[in-house]
Amino acid sequence: MKQRRLWYVPGYRVVSEQLISTLEYLISRDDEYGGVFCNLDHVHHNKLQSLMRRDWIQRSPRPDGIGDDYKITTRGRKAVKDCRAHVTREYRTDGLCSRCEKRPKSRSTGGYCDVCNKKENDAHRKAHPRYHRRHEGKLCPKCKKRPIVHHKLCNVCNYKRGKAQKMRQAAEIEAGLRPAPICPTCKERPRRISNGILTGYCQECGRKKYTGINKQKRARRMQDKIDRLFKR
Repeated sequence: MKQRRLWYVPGYRVVSEQLISTLEYLISRDDEYGGVFCNLDHVHHNKLQSLMRRDWIQRSPRPDGIGDDYKITTRGRKAVKDCRAHVTREYRTDGLCSRCEKRPKSRSTGGYCDVCNKKENDAHRKAHPRYHRRHEGKLCPKCKKRPIVHHKLCNVCNYKRGKAQKMRQAAEIEAGLRPAPICPTCKERPRRISNGILTGYCQECGRKKYTGINKQKRARRMQDKIDRLFKR
């Protein structure tokens, strides 16, 4: 029930499994068709920008002027070879915490339960105090009410900015100014537009994803009830 994930590679900045998987896809296409530029609409634009900043991929505009295609570079091939040769980190796929392997993992803690995630955060704050104090005592520059949490904004303003961006993308797709991005799960169907907002998945994959999330929530609620019952 364990898989392996890239965590830290000496000599490189933070490398994720998604970046290396994208490069491996480009390598397979390059070896099969001989140096052609490939469509990467299923990859998030932030990951593409990260790969381009490291000079691991090369971009080429499409003939119709809508979107770009990409090709791996020599540095990208070397990065894949170096990263795959190093030790990776194990994580569980059965819903349990990767550290204690007893409690169910939380949805937004990177594979840990709430207890182990707090231990990891405390250790990181102790090792990097300047990083965690960089926004201490500062207010959000947009609303000037709440403290800065993420992306130099508070949680509320950051959420509003992301929602406005998704609404703008949905309006451009409905107007025919840009094609709908491909679902990152099935890599076949376009992502769905719901209530004027571009979602992260197609209709079928989104239904499967949130059905699984609801099952995990019900299991956690049931486990909490059992724990409270035995504590009494």
